[in-house]
Order: sequence, then structure tokens, then C-alpha cells
Amino acid sequence: MRTRLLAGGLLAAAVPALGFAYQTGAASGPDYPEVPADVFFPDPFTVFADQTPVPGAAPLPQTVAPAAGGNGGAMAGDAPTGGPVDAVAAGGTDAPETADVDWAALLPPEQLDAQVRAVMEDLAKKSRDVQTYNNAYLAIPPAAAELASLFAVGTRYDSGVSWADNGAALAQKAAEINETNLRRGAGGQKQVADPLRTLDALLNGGGAGSGGEVDFSEAADFNLLMKRFQVGVDSLKALASSQALLEANRDAVAREARVLAVLSEISADESHGWGFEPEFVALSNKMTEAATATAEAAATDFDAFDAARRRLTQTCSDCHGEYRN
Repeated sequence: MRTRLLAGGLLAAAVPALGFAYQTGAASGPDYPEVPADVFFPDPFTVFADQTPVPGAAPLPQTVAPAAGGNGGAMAGDAPTGGPVDAVAAGGTDAPETADVDWAALLPPEQLDAQVRAVMEDLAKKSRDVQTYNNAYLAIPPAAAELASLFAVGTRYDSGVSWADNGAALAQKAAEINETNLRRGAGGQKQVADPLRTLDALLNGGGAGSGGEVDFSEAADFNLLMKRFQVGVDSLKALASSQALLEANRDAVAREARVLAVLSEISADESHGWGFEPEFVALSNKMTEAATATAEAAATDFDAFDAARRRLTQTCSDCHGEYRN
């Protein structure tokens, strides 16, 4: 393959140069020796793009394409921008093998559906008119990223999610909210409100679902997910800062913690580029465990919950300490 790459690359580089000489109107060029035509590949650019691995050759570098969404500015904790560029670790070994995620165990189907509808209701309130939208638009991108990601997660459930067959279409439509940076005014309000109307129809049985999964990086920008994660960590403290508040908000607290466990798993998905980084995957696993433990502790007493929540917050800080820009 290296020989093919070299031949294709040299010819690809030579073609623009020859074209330039022709355009300058040179009276004549140097006398080139006659070369049999069959030594050249019919389509050198296709050959040049062929990255089929050759046994024994060094792996080609991998690059990470920008994630979908235009609202991916750095969060308060400055989450990583993008992902690692090396898909193969030093020494040529592949990324660590990870077991398939049991999404339904992290967030049961009924809680997934409840969270999706809660986020949609919140976004609808924030965009019901231009004035309301103008006061709330900065909080919309992380919530829209969460919504698109939850739809993408729903396509991975074996059962229990009524809209799973429409999940791919739902995720893609929700991602449209963040296609460009939201701005104040009627145009920004329309950018949120229009997709929400389609989402409502799809969520309630409209359209012919084709099934299939959506890459998480296509559903939402990584940095927006990290912003949403920080919102969740802060909201757990606000919702349950005392025994009385925990008792009043127990279901919402437990669901929020489970959503954070799901977002943690999504953040380490290979489509975001971090699945090839063993240290990041280890921190993500720790975060998932801490979020799940927080959800379970919400069903007990306040002291147990508060201790679990503090561990979750510390785990979040540990990750930022390693991966902050």
C-alpha cells in the first residue's frame, strides 16, 4: 500500500503543476521520455485515498471530525474540545475493549421516556414566544444536545421504548436545533420551535420509523454534553440540599442522576473520539458508577445520598483536572 500511496500521491501532486504550466502559455515543455501508460493507476486519487491496512505497516493516523452542533463553546469547566487524534495506542495495540452498555439498566425505559418528554416540555416553554426565548436561549443548547442524545440512546434499547423505531429521525431532528449558534430574536426562536413541532409528531407515532442507530457524535456536540453534565451536577445539589427537599424531589433526583450516568457513557463513546483513550474511559466508568450510586442512594436517607452526590462531584472534578484545556 505504501508504494501505491507514493505513486498516487506523486501523480496527484504532478497534475496541478502540469496544469499550471499549461495555463501560463509556455511555448514548449521539456522532452519527457515515453512511459508506458499502464504504469499509472487509472484513478490515482482513489488509490491515494485507499487506507486499507497492510500487515506489518505502521497504522495510519486517525483524525476526529468536528461533532455536530454549532454551540460547542467551552463549558465553565472547560471540557475537552474534540477527542484524541490517535486511534491506535503506541505499540500498535487497539483501543481497550469495552463491554456493550446496558442502557436500560442505567436508565429504565420509562425513565428515559419521562426525561425525553420533560426536556421537550422545558424547551417548548423556553421557546413559546420571542420574548421568552430571548430570556432563556443560552440554556437551550445543552438541553437540546441532551434530547438528541437520549433519542439516540433510545434506538439501542431492545424493548420498552415506544418511539424507538423513530429514534434515529428524532435524534436528527433534535440535532437541528444546534446546527448553528442560537441568537436572540425571531430567527433563533424559530430554530427551536419548528423542530420541536416535528419532534412532537414523531414522538407520538407520526412518520414511518426505519429503526437503526445514530452515532452519538452526530446527535450532539461533546462540549454541549459536558455543559449539560455540569447543569445536572449542580441541579442535584439544588434539588436535594436537605432531607425535606430530597423527600419532595426523590423521583426527579434519582432520574437526573441516572441521566448523568447515561451522559457519562455517551461521552466515552468512540464516535466522540474518547473510546480510544484508556485513561478517559476509566474516568468515564468511574463517573457512571458514581452517578448510578447517587441515583440508588436517593431512595435511602439524606446522609447516604449527600455522600454519594459529593463523590460524584469529586469524580467530575478529577476528570476536569486531567482533561481540562
